[in-house]
Amino acid sequence: MEEARSDAFTQLKPPCVALNQAILSFLGRSAPPDLAVQRAEDLLRTLQKFDDSQLNARLAEYVFIPISYILKSSQQLPIRASEAAFESLALLLRFGWREQVAGPLGIQLLILLAITADQFKKGANSRKPTPELLKAVFDCLRQLFFYLAETKNGKSQLIVTSAAPHLGHAVTVILDGVVSGDGSNSPNSAASALKAMIRAVDDHETVASFLPGIVSGLTKVLTPSTQARRTWTLLALCLETIDELFRKAVSDRATAHFKTSTSPSSAESSKGLWKLDSSWLEATAGQLKLALANIHRQRTHDRIEVRRALAMLDLTILRDCAESLSNCQQMCIENTLLLLDDEHFEDLKGSVVTLMRTNQKVSESLETTLRDWTVSLPRILEASDDDKKRRRIQQMFTAYHLLQDGAVVSHSLKQLVSSNLPDYLAIILRTVGQDMTAVAQRPAVRLENLPVALRSDRTTSFPDALSSSRFQSEILDQIQGYMQYVITPELALSLTSQTRQATQDMQISTIWLSLKLIGTSSPSPVDDLLNLDSDESWREELLDDLYDFSLTTIANDDADWRLQALSLEAIAMQATALGQAFRNELIDALYPVLFLLGGDTPRLRQHAIVCLNIITNACGFKDVKELIVANADYLVNAVALRLNSFDVSPQGPQALLMMVKLAGPNLIPYLEDTVESIFAVLEDYHGYTTLVELLFSVLNAIGEQGVQEARLQIEAPTSMNTYPSLEWHPITVNDLRNHIRDRQKASIEDDQATRLSETAPQEPWKSTNTEPDTTSHDEEAPTEDASAPVGPPTGKTYPLLLRIAQQTQYHLPSSSSSLRILLLIQLQTLLPALAKHEDSFLPLINTIWPEIIARVADNEAPVTAAALDTAFAICQLAGGFMKSRIRDIWPDMRRLHGRVAASVAGRAEPITRHGKTASPEPRLSSALDRHFVDKSAVALRSAFQAFVVACVTHAKPPPRTRKLSITQRREPIRRPTHPSHDLSNMSSIHIRPSLEHIPPHSSSKHRIPLYKSLIITNLRSAPLLKQIFQILRPHAAHAQVMQGTHLLLGGVEEMIQQVLRPPSCMCLGEHPDP
Repeated sequence: MEEARSDAFTQLKPPCVALNQAILSFLGRSAPPDLAVQRAEDLLRTLQKFDDSQLNARLAEYVFIPISYILKSSQQLPIRASEAAFESLALLLRFGWREQVAGPLGIQLLILLAITADQFKKGANSRKPTPELLKAVFDCLRQLFFYLAETKNGKSQLIVTSAAPHLGHAVTVILDGVVSGDGSNSPNSAASALKAMIRAVDDHETVASFLPGIVSGLTKVLTPSTQARRTWTLLALCLETIDELFRKAVSDRATAHFKTSTSPSSAESSKGLWKLDSSWLEATAGQLKLALANIHRQRTHDRIEVRRALAMLDLTILRDCAESLSNCQQMCIENTLLLLDDEHFEDLKGSVVTLMRTNQKVSESLETTLRDWTVSLPRILEASDDDKKRRRIQQMFTAYHLLQDGAVVSHSLKQLVSSNLPDYLAIILRTVGQDMTAVAQRPAVRLENLPVALRSDRTTSFPDALSSSRFQSEILDQIQGYMQYVITPELALSLTSQTRQATQDMQISTIWLSLKLIGTSSPSPVDDLLNLDSDESWREELLDDLYDFSLTTIANDDADWRLQALSLEAIAMQATALGQAFRNELIDALYPVLFLLGGDTPRLRQHAIVCLNIITNACGFKDVKELIVANADYLVNAVALRLNSFDVSPQGPQALLMMVKLAGPNLIPYLEDTVESIFAVLEDYHGYTTLVELLFSVLNAIGEQGVQEARLQIEAPTSMNTYPSLEWHPITVNDLRNHIRDRQKASIEDDQATRLSETAPQEPWKSTNTEPDTTSHDEEAPTEDASAPVGPPTGKTYPLLLRIAQQTQYHLPSSSSSLRILLLIQLQTLLPALAKHEDSFLPLINTIWPEIIARVADNEAPVTAAALDTAFAICQLAGGFMKSRIRDIWPDMRRLHGRVAASVAGRAEPITRHGKTASPEPRLSSALDRHFVDKSAVALRSAFQAFVVACVTHAKPPPRTRKLSITQRREPIRRPTHPSHDLSNMSSIHIRPSLEHIPPHSSSKHRIPLYKSLIITNLRSAPLLKQIFQILRPHAAHAQVMQGTHLLLGGVEEMIQQVLRPPSCMCLGEHPDP
């Protein structure tokens, strides 16, 4: 030890001597002041190398000599020299003097440090200390008070009369450093020095005299303000200082000797002594309560260190100041309950529980406070302060939890809190709150997307059914977190039994509380080990009661959707508890759940989807489809019973719609009676458009699934095979060439036979006309089919689909355009499957055809387009059966096309080319390309084009006035004089006028074959190439049309060349129609 100190002295001597010489040289004006600053910093760096084992009081006194020279000349030296000097002094107090500072040196240092740190001292030569200097001085004060408190002599020095003014000045300087400190570390050092001073002073009257000033100054620091930002370390130090001050000044132990008299004795008053008594305590307690109200605002600080220091202050008041600061007990209890609702303060909760067990007054005060909160909570919940609502509910549950852990909660209090909880929840659900931020919900599932959602959404967790705002969500989360400590199983059973007679809001509250209680409760591990089921029987009883009530609720159409959503949760919970045994309950529970899928509330539909998923998993089904198919019999019966009782609520058909789309064709055979019930409802409620549309939506879904049955998946014929083939086949170029060559050959043979001069015929005359029968294909001549008649497909699906198709004719004249479109689309779905059996299909066509043609003249363009699409499908499937019907309606079709073409062309913008307005056809093409034309008109035009193609391909509409007739002329025509004769001047090859009315904007795959067929086989009186170009010119911008035009012209030219090549070419004649 001595060697270490000798070594320290050896190292300290050179910098001390150098500093001493630098100061003397500066005072003698022979050295600059910077030299003294450099020597002071050298001494500081040397002191920082040592610890308490190397320094002692003697070395400290030796080192303090050159430091004292700096302090004496501090006004002439730079401020950095004083900073280095006080930093060195702090090290001497810590490692050198330590406890030996007690005595005259301690008071002298106190005076020196207080004067140096005074920021408001007066004097001509005084200068304001820097933050670094203040930090160094406050560190010296902290070390001084700390080591003065270590000895009795040091403590007594601070309370002597002569030292009182200096101590008071030091306290004032330190408070100024705490309150008015800047962003540096000097306020933290000042707060640490103040805390050390309070610990060092043992005299109660001295500490009490400093109490008002210290509390006032620190309250300014602890009050949140936007003007002065305090560091969290400073706030924590201030709270710890107040904690220490309260224990020293106003604790029950410190004030136990106070007399009941409120005025000092005459002798004491004459001496001018200040006396502490109960009146002073009462006045002080009132002021401290006001200060604590501001200090408690730090409970929302984001740093856990600040909140912990505040909680410790409240515990000090509750534990040590229960009598002296009784007026602050309520405030501290409330603030403590708020602070303890944090996982970081579990140790403090144990301290509070211990305090309640040892101090009955604290537990009684806490129980009284909880009763008052319980009674006043409804009034607070109906107010507009959301923060106060959250805070009060949090305080209530925390207080109840603490009382329960301390085993001091009474049965009456437990009854009071738990019985009022449903009322609180009902008020919360009625209260909107200031925070109207919507709670994040899953995307709403539309009714038409429900089948897809049920296949893809396998979620098994229910969303929040009650919260409509963030405020309600947060409050419900708070209640759910603590309700397991509040509600007892007995009380839950009693509350649930009362729900059948309670109001709707109370029913929602009690069921929600019961569900959360069951969900948060779990069997005890000890009960599982010992196989004790008696303690958990209440859960089964409660769940059974909820399940029975839920089945009644979801079947009630007038119930609140929130109550139905909670009932779905109860059913799902019962299914999870029973497992596959819940299959026996599906008879009663499955259809009501499916019924809610058709509700108008998206959140209720989402709940129903989740409930179905949970039931599916609990019962061991693969998916919802398998669940529905396995229980299809009584599901369908449930729907039929509703329809038979003329229950026309939309949920029933919606549920059936979901069942059909989910189960697919497997469910269709079960629906025969249900479809009949739907027909009965349609007959009685045909005037209710919305209901009729919904029912036909169900029938449409049945049709869509029914046509997918395996027996109906065989490809349907494009036309009826058993009806005589009246299809119109266009004559190709090869057919025309072969026909002309045959005629030429027959003509040559006839000429040879004529030159034979026979005097008399040797055999009976017979016709020399070898031309094959040219009977018109338009004459209907039924032929017998060699094959035997085929019956309809076996099973119930085909008759069911046929009945649905027949039912559409009665509702096609409906006033609702959407219904008319739905029925036409439904026919388009059913007809390909029904065409499998001709004996049933053709009578159906004969029945529905007039109504379909009547819809062609509809005022709504989408309806007309749908009717044309339906007619197109019929022409494809019925083929020649439609010939006479197409002949009857053909004039009307031409007028319709003219009207539509004129309407579409009228919407086109005029196109100017070279100063001239283009013809309507290019304007029409431009309008279609640029989407200037109404979509409904375009759809109508496309439907008409498809219908015309079907007529030409399958049913062959009649020509307008003329038809093609290839006959043998008795006189050969003259051949052209030149093979390159202008084809446009040929008068023997023409196109019929009806070709001009062919829609120019049909799709290329339909348009080109149609043009080619009509041009090649129906040649009439206009020049061929000119009319071709006139028809196809509007489509020249389309690549496919250009390609088709070139192919078409090439084929026509080849045909003409073949016609002109033979030496005795026959001509194409014209004859009137028969």
